[in-house]
Amino acid sequence: MTGNDYRELLYLLLPDGYACNGQRLNAELQAEGNALASVERSAQDVLNGVTPFTAVALLSDWERVLGLSVSSGMTIYGEAG
Repeated sequence: MTGNDYRELLYLLLPDGYACNGQRLNAELQAEGNALASVERSAQDVLNGVTPFTAVALLSDWERVLGLSVSSGMTIYGEAG
C-alpha cells in the first residue's frame, strides 16, 4: 500500500465532524500514511530476510552469521563485470 492509501484509510477512522478537506489535517494524515507505508516496506524486508535466498537488505547479516567472506567484486547477482 502507498502513503496515499493509508491516508485514505486514516480519513475513514476520523470521528464525524472533522473537516476532511482541511490543509493541516490532510498534511498530518499524509505524513502518518507515509510513515505506515515505510513501516510496511521495512516489514517486508524483514520477512524477505528470513532465508538467505531472498535476503537483500539483510544479506550482509547472513554473510556474517554464516561466516562467508565476500570479495569486493561480488554482487548479489554474482561476479561483477
